[in-house]
Amino acid sequence: METLHLYTEFSRLIPPHTPAELELLEESILREGCRDPIVVWRGILLDGHARYRICRKHNLPYRIRAINLPDRDAARLWIIRNQFARRNLPIGARCALALQLEADVVAQARANKQSGKPAAQPVNTDAILAGIAGVSRQTMQRYRKIHGRATAKEKRAIDAGETTINHVWLMHHEYDEQRKAAKRRAEARPDHLDNLFLGDFRKSKIPDGSLSLIVTDPPWNVSPENIALLDDLAVWAERKLEVGGKFVCYVGHILTPHAMAAFNKHLRYHWSFCARRHHPIAPDRNKAQYYRINVGWRLILLYVKGKWHSGEDYLTDYMEFSKREKIYHPWQQPLPESEYFIRNLCPKNGVVGDPFAGSGTVAVAAERCKRHWIGSEMDPKTYNIAVGRIKEERRSPSKMTPPAKAAAKATRGKHLLLNGKPIRIVTTMMPLHKAP
Repeated sequence: METLHLYTEFSRLIPPHTPAELELLEESILREGCRDPIVVWRGILLDGHARYRICRKHNLPYRIRAINLPDRDAARLWIIRNQFARRNLPIGARCALALQLEADVVAQARANKQSGKPAAQPVNTDAILAGIAGVSRQTMQRYRKIHGRATAKEKRAIDAGETTINHVWLMHHEYDEQRKAAKRRAEARPDHLDNLFLGDFRKSKIPDGSLSLIVTDPPWNVSPENIALLDDLAVWAERKLEVGGKFVCYVGHILTPHAMAAFNKHLRYHWSFCARRHHPIAPDRNKAQYYRINVGWRLILLYVKGKWHSGEDYLTDYMEFSKREKIYHPWQQPLPESEYFIRNLCPKNGVVGDPFAGSGTVAVAAERCKRHWIGSEMDPKTYNIAVGRIKEERRSPSKMTPPAKAAAKATRGKHLLLNGKPIRIVTTMMPLHKAP
């Protein structure tokens, strides 16, 4: 009985039999003998590894069929194609075998490209491998991505039909996206006021895909510059938000059509919020006679990048009026509104962004909600106000250690330093105006 050579390189190309399959094969050979010949090339076993071992184990005769092949690569290709022809392989095993032919397909594609012949057709590697494996092109692409990462348990589950290649790919893809998002968030959350930039938000170095939530209040004046600014804001928000990130924007009523036209190009509209105000005012003093409307509420638009996560808590779209807050800036919005959106729309490890930081309302709200934040403001005077306000918030008793509280109490009402200059923090109450 001739002894054949077993090459590990070739053996790995053949998906192993299950114990049940081996038991049935052994029973069949013992009962009927080895009916199919064992295929060899130059004394090397190519097909019939299990039959060869069973025959050697029981000292049974077997037939040998030698084939002529030019080289080892041709022998490897013969083994792979023979497996597809002879065995009912699980989908994972078919994809794995097809990937073994990738080098040959790529070589053919390179040869076609270098031939320069007009009739030469480009070779789509994934499409060809998918055809060999008998799966869709997308399934083949996704198996390629998880091939080196899937655990043995996941591969067994695929082969047993307990899960699918697409499902395993989706789990790995979501894990990768979470890691990328965590890295982008880490890059966008400095510990000091370095995260408040002085300058145009379009030039800020905030990493793309790093923000979980944007809460902002762009200029409301109707002008070609501000309308164009809304387009730039929409593009910026799409780039900086992570997938599933939220975009909350105060919008002047007159600018609403322009804002929604800009935002709808890049984000998905979700809802509108009404924030009631104490003192109705005209929408635009220059156009008050034309509109003849006193506005008693603020419009807040909510957009999302990608798909809204259905598992989040319910929100209320009507916000009762908050105490008037114009201490730091004439355009200042109430702090509780920003806190409401940040607490409900930004995860605890997320980052809140505000490209129009103004007097720092969103930053202070993020500090109170224990969220990381980042923002920018163009006007130096307003920027300094925001810096002082944020530092004042960080010196508040609720955020201090006992020694810091004692030091703050000793200096309360005295001059503090802001950018090297003495200032005095004064809190005033603004009068409430009655509606006309």
